[in-house]
Amino acid sequence: MIEHGLAVQGIAGPSVAYRFLLQRRVPLAIIRRVMASPSEQRQAGVVGLAPESR
Repeated sequence: MIEHGLAVQGIAGPSVAYRFLLQRRVPLAIIRRVMASPSEQRQAGVVGLAPESR
């Protein structure tokens, strides 16, 4: 759902994406995080994995 919302953001802008995600009951904290910090988004399909240490 988040990936689709971000695609909507790229096509129609952040306000449309925000409404899209709200209508799908995505928690507000998550919407804010992914829309404000795209560089901190998780990769698709990667859940609960710790970042690699360097």
